[in-house]
Amino acid sequence: MLTCIEKHTFKIDFMPHASWTPNFDDLKAQFDFAIAEDIGDGDHSALSSIPADHRGKAQLIIKEAGVFAGGALATYLFKYLDNHCNR
Repeated sequence: MLTCIEKHTFKIDFMPHASWTPNFDDLKAQFDFAIAEDIGDGDHSALSSIPADHRGKAQLIIKEAGVFAGGALATYLFKYLDNHCNR
């Protein structure tokens, strides 16, 4: 819970452990809506130039120390959209 102590000062009563992974299952309807709105009938450039069975890879290269946020959500969405994702 986020509590306002005074203007621009907040206290966080609950901070999960760094290894905590939220359960995104309750948000599936919102994900479906956002994906349908974003994708529509498809990316016409990609549909006309990339074979439907083509799979790719990506590598995230970190050049200096920092905070990586959103990894759990990204992993969940990749798996939700494509059950062939293995990570």
